[in-house]
Amino acid sequence: MTMPPPPPVAVVEPERPPRPAVVTTAGFLLYLLAALQVIGLLVSIPTYQAMGDVFPEVYKGTPMEDSAGVIMAVSIGVAALFVVIFAVGFITLGVLDLKGKQPARIVTWVMAGLLLCCAGAGTATNGTGMSFSGSSSTNGVDAEELQRRLEAATPGWVHPVSVSLSALQALIALAVIILLVLPAANAYFRKPAPNAGWTPPYPTYPTT
Repeated sequence: MTMPPPPPVAVVEPERPPRPAVVTTAGFLLYLLAALQVIGLLVSIPTYQAMGDVFPEVYKGTPMEDSAGVIMAVSIGVAALFVVIFAVGFITLGVLDLKGKQPARIVTWVMAGLLLCCAGAGTATNGTGMSFSGSSSTNGVDAEELQRRLEAATPGWVHPVSVSLSALQALIALAVIILLVLPAANAYFRKPAPNAGWTPPYPTYPTT
């Protein structure tokens, strides 16, 4: 008598260990970073308004006169794109990190490191990613004069608030990097090995 094949062995996926406090803290700090990105863009609105007033005047009578609006639009567009990428990215990474996804942990280190570098270089035009300081003149536009007039047209509170936000983001980004590299986080992000489940006793049959 031919014996039937043995039944398949059930594979039981082991449960992930409880999420450590360091990972939970890092996840919510990523949400905070996303919120600070949006706040920083809102704080920069007076700077963009100043650009709208100053650019046409400074570029008037120069070869770049017709390009003043384009330059301003590009500056604002780059700032908004930067905010969208980092805000959405940090929210997404926060969700995935809280679920223990190792690839998200690695990407978080990269993005937090980039923000740490960028936020550390916050300026009076924080959020535009551009600086007009200097004594050179390009296409008839004095960069130093442009910077001076932008600072004069921007409310005085914008610069210290922008710098404070940049410093705060840098500190939070550093904290996220440290929290996710701690040994307590390693076990949570390590994919548990599957275990073979219980297998019913293999039935025996009489032979003839």
